[in-house]
Amino acid sequence: MKRAIEVLIDGKRVGLLQGRGGKSVGINVGNIPKDHMRVWANSNDDEESWYWQMPDVQDGQTVSFRIIEAEEHEISKPYQKEKRDPEEVAKSKMEARKLFKKAMKEKAEREKGKNA
Repeated sequence: MKRAIEVLIDGKRVGLLQGRGGKSVGINVGNIPKDHMRVWANSNDDEESWYWQMPDVQDGQTVSFRIIEAEEHEISKPYQKEKRDPEEVAKSKMEARKLFKKAMKEKAEREKGKNA
């Protein structure tokens, strides 16, 4: 069993999300200006990107999320899967390392300033 995100509308399960191989899932909730809200989610690893689309949330409905333990066969199939370009993955990882290094340097400088 692995952790998964259960998505509920008015207390009824509409999705059980877990990324490929137990990877994390990001959830987005957006209001559609005319008359409803939309919930979608995504996850990715080095090989694939996964996307889920939940049913629209209407006025007066409640959308909620909770973390539960789930078996792999219970996980909702992605609405869409896409193969990832290995060159793009490598480029993204390199950029992430640069940004992390920059953030750590800035943090160290802030800490040094506090202690001066």
